Amino acid sequence: MRKVLLLALLPLIWLAACQKEKGASPYDPGTPVSVSLIPKVKSFSPSTGKTGDTILINGFNFKEASKVMFGNKPAASYSILSDELIKAVVGDGASGQVSVANAKGARPLAGFEYIPPAPPIENANMALNKPATSSGGGNAEKLANDGELSTRWFSAVADNQWWKVDMGSIRSISRVDIKWEGAFAVDYSIQVSTDDIAYTTVYSTTSGSGGDVSHRFNPKDARYVKLVLNKRGTIYSFSFWEVEVYK
Repeated sequence: MRKVLLLALLPLIWLAACQKEKGASPYDPGTPVSVSLIPKVKSFSPSTGKTGDTILINGFNFKEASKVMFGNKPAASYSILSDELIKAVVGDGASGQVSVANAKGARPLAGFEYIPPAPPIENANMALNKPATSSGGGNAEKLANDGELSTRWFSAVADNQWWKVDMGSIRSISRVDIKWEGAFAVDYSIQVSTDDIAYTTVYSTTSGSGGDVSHRFNPKDARYVKLVLNKRGTIYSFSFWEVEVYK
C-alpha cells in the first residue's frame, strides 16, 4: 500500500522540484530554483513624458531593482511600490526602451517617447507672469502681464494712477512695450528701480495716443518697472492688455 501511495505522489514531487519562479528561463531545465530573478517590464503609462513627469511601470521582479532607465538615461528618481509596480520620474531622458534592472540584468520594453524641453527664447519677456501691483481700485494687476491679449488690467476711474511689476531679480532692460486698450493715457512715464525705493524715469510723454507702442531707451539695471499714469485720454480708467519688458 505504501509503495502504491509513493508512486502516486512521485509526479507531484517532481513537478514541485522542477517549478521555476517568474524570471527563470522556461527553456533551461538546468536553471536552479534559487536563481536571482531578472525584472521584466510589461507596460508603462503614459508612454510619453518630459523631464519631471511621473511614469508608472508595470511588470514583475521589481523588489530588488537598482536602476530605472528611460532610453539610455537614468530616471531622476523612482519608488518601488510593489514587486509588480514602480513609480519613476523622468530625468534627462531619451526615447526608446524603459528598463528596470537589478544585479542580474533587465528585460526592458520599447516604446517610450521622450519630450525634449523647448529651446529657450532668445529675448524673452521678463515681465511675463511676474508679481504685479497697482494704485488699486481696479481689477487684478496680473491681467496686464499674463501673456493673454484677451485679458486686460484697468485702474480706478481717475488720473494719477500707477501699475508696477517685480521681475524678481535685477536685469538689464532697454525696452518696454505697452498694448493699450481703448482707455489709454495721454500723459505717462516709465520708471525703473533696483530696490523699489529710488526710481529713474527712462521714458515720458504728454501726447500719448494709445495703441501698441514700444518704448526703447539706453540699457538700465532694474528689478521693478513702474508705469506712472498721470492723465487719461478718455473719460474712463487707464487700461492696457499687456505690458512686456525686454533686455
